[in-house]
Amino acid sequence: MNFLLGLSSLIFNLIALFYIFKKFNFTLFYPKFEQIKEIIVRDFMFCMSQLSLSLRQHSPLLMVSYLLGFSYGGQYKVVEQIVSLYRTFSQVYLRFFFPKLCFKFSVSIPDTIVFWKKYTTAIFVFVVISTCILGFISEDIITFFNVPLENRKILSSVVKFALIIPSLMVLSISLELAMFLIQKDKQYIRIIIAVTLINVLMLVTLVPIFQLYGVVMSILVAELLFVLLFYSSIISFKKNQIQC
Repeated sequence: MNFLLGLSSLIFNLIALFYIFKKFNFTLFYPKFEQIKEIIVRDFMFCMSQLSLSLRQHSPLLMVSYLLGFSYGGQYKVVEQIVSLYRTFSQVYLRFFFPKLCFKFSVSIPDTIVFWKKYTTAIFVFVVISTCILGFISEDIITFFNVPLENRKILSSVVKFALIIPSLMVLSISLELAMFLIQKDKQYIRIIIAVTLINVLMLVTLVPIFQLYGVVMSILVAELLFVLLFYSSIISFKKNQIQC
């Protein structure tokens, strides 16, 4: 199934690529090695920070499977599916408004703040309400994923606990975009790498003790640290702007 899905995507992408090249008269050229090297050297730490984000996203499942076994890994995958749905939704929604946010920032900072608060509040309210609804039907969700009967009650409580994560994700992603907006790149990179290391250490420490609850706790702490550290960087920028 995955092979056929990948093959179909490859075929349709090649057709679209051929159409675009033919319609817009695109041509291929060989980039200069010096330019590639310059970009890699310049953005190396930023690439490392994104690699850290990838590590933070996939390490919980690996840690659970390694420390507790594949049975627990499968149970955590159910929790991850729900959280990942909200992560993707939040990223798509918030990044959709980012170009307009940049434009407003170039015109008026106060208007930018008002606009940022409006669309962030809208998705935050939606996520809070929807996660509360999912919390009430968590057992039905577990049943949908065909979890064994003896594991449903404990996994249902883990899911309810994990439903706090999406609300923090909305705040962390929106503040992350604000960090890009005010060009706090160096602070952003340091925060990402530091929080990722803390998250991995917490996973190693908490998972053997609290099992699936330990994974959720480590993710919650990581998201909370992102929110606090991003917010402190943005506040310092705002104070500097007022002094200027």
